[in-house]
Amino acid sequence: MRSKGIPVFGDGLIFPVSDDEIMVDAFKLSDHMRRLAAIDFGGWNHPTAGTWVAYDDDADIIYITDTYKSQGRSVAEHASSFRNKGKDIPIAYPHDGERADRGGTKLAQQYRDEGCSMLPTHFTNPPAEGEKYDGGGKAVAPGLIEMLTRMQTGRLKVFSHLSDWFKEKSLYHTKDGNIVRKGEDIMSASRYAVMSVVRFGVANVITRGRVRVMKSATNPIDFLMGR
Repeated sequence: MRSKGIPVFGDGLIFPVSDDEIMVDAFKLSDHMRRLAAIDFGGWNHPTAGTWVAYDDDADIIYITDTYKSQGRSVAEHASSFRNKGKDIPIAYPHDGERADRGGTKLAQQYRDEGCSMLPTHFTNPPAEGEKYDGGGKAVAPGLIEMLTRMQTGRLKVFSHLSDWFKEKSLYHTKDGNIVRKGEDIMSASRYAVMSVVRFGVANVITRGRVRVMKSATNPIDFLMGR
């Protein structure tokens, strides 16, 4: 189900897990944790949202550490908010980031031009365990299953002050077997982030006396392999 994106949710809440079970007080992130952000593009009249995560390899726990949600702002203004939370943190983005505006510039490239460290290509799901990467696809169900499973097993935690995240979680539901696509912008960004941080997140790896960071033009696999 995870690899093929087969829906497994009935009607009701998508994440029927108590907030208390996943909520933790904010703490200083360790340097070894892999960091990554994700964006869900909006428009002038629809919110653009973001989620920041940190992955603890040793414990296999993903922490949601920060969020962003705003509308009625330009790309430059949104980009500034993302840079201010860590300009070298790679940013995952959905396939509509490859859409070009009237001037012919793709949306993701507009953010790169504003100094954001967008990943080299748009989000796709990772391969199932033991399977070769086949392009991944962008089905929603695999990410929701991964998030729910991690919540139920104590491997997805959310900083307690992120009230916007918990508000969206409380309203995130299905009706007639379909996700209600309203007010779920942070949830979408969270799905991209959770599914991407293990593959593409970067830690503060010290190289030759300085922090090594990934530039937007770098292939993330090459970066992680130290190429």
